Amino acid sequence: EKSAAVMLARSSCAAALRGAALGGVALRGAARSAAPVFGVAHPRAFASMPDEAKPWYVLGVQMGHQMGDIKAGVEVDSFLKGLTDKLNGTVDESNLSKEDSDKVLKILQGRQKVREDALRDASKGAATEIGNKVLEAAAKEPGALKLPSGVVVVHGKEGEGAQPTLTDKVKLHYKGSLHTGKVFDNSRDRGDAPTEFPMSDVIPGFSQGLAQIKVGGSAKIVIPYEEGYGDQDLGQGLIPAFSVLIFEVEVVGVTPK
Repeated sequence: EKSAAVMLARSSCAAALRGAALGGVALRGAARSAAPVFGVAHPRAFASMPDEAKPWYVLGVQMGHQMGDIKAGVEVDSFLKGLTDKLNGTVDESNLSKEDSDKVLKILQGRQKVREDALRDASKGAATEIGNKVLEAAAKEPGALKLPSGVVVVHGKEGEGAQPTLTDKVKLHYKGSLHTGKVFDNSRDRGDAPTEFPMSDVIPGFSQGLAQIKVGGSAKIVIPYEEGYGDQDLGQGLIPAFSVLIFEVEVVGVTPK
């Protein structure tokens, strides 16, 4: 059985998501943070509302989460007026234009992108700083080999058999973890039999590292995010975007494809 955490295609994670699951957690593409059901600025004021009013207040707060990029002032005032007029049946929709509808949608999409880009840049900067330190430390370990791509292979037990190529199938045991020590995949969790897959089916950094290990050998492969899952957040935070990946592997066999 192939693991969804490792079986990600080189171009994107789509090939790995063919209904696969890891530890009961279905992997998805870019994970979105769920907004709270509601957040009340003044709990006492909310508590003092009649019970029949509270659900409608909550509905308004939920709409506020969805419309969070509207700015206070003329935008909020106009939005509330349009909402009120529609609910009261006093709006003449014949006067509304598709151009205005398209314009406000474009504005909101632009603001959302700016906000998301800023959050992603901050996340990337922090993760890259940590990842670089992990890679630098690995490169200084005894038996370490740093590849041109930045992948670091720290050899443990030297093998004596064949060395896999990108056109082969490789049979192995492996454990994948983050720099925190959090394990996101372990082939032994699926039984004692080694896992087998084509070298061409896995993320680039993993195949590059495996190509340096002979059958019978073991090693640690440390992969920069560019050669791993890139800017994708997998499994709702199981593997955060821009993560450096650490694989401990034992190569058991190689089959020419």
